[in-house]
Amino acid sequence: MTKTIFRVAGPVLLSVALFGCRSPIPDQFKRDFLVEPKAGYLVTDERANGFDLKVFYYENGMFSNSRKVEENAKSTFVQIAVWLASRIGRTPRGISKRDLRVTVNRKRLKRRYEVSVTGRVTYR
Repeated sequence: MTKTIFRVAGPVLLSVALFGCRSPIPDQFKRDFLVEPKAGYLVTDERANGFDLKVFYYENGMFSNSRKVEENAKSTFVQIAVWLASRIGRTPRGISKRDLRVTVNRKRLKRRYEVSVTGRVTYR
């Protein structure tokens, strides 16, 4: 009887440990921005005067305010844009949060909001 329990429970616990702890950030997004561990970024088009940036941000919580989550995602976009520009010794122009394209998805079963923010960053 106990051998049967271990035969069933062992693989189930192993799969939960391997797949249950996976980050919700899609694989194509880079995660080396250590200030915000709930965000990933992707530079989609680099030019001499700037780049296009896509940020994926998530926040856990069923009862969070979606506007607050959206504002947090936009702020994270600005932080990542400034950080990326400073890594190459450049300074970005002022980034208007109104010009950013935002998509908010509420994942009810997973109890989180997933936000995608896309925008253009230009240098001074």
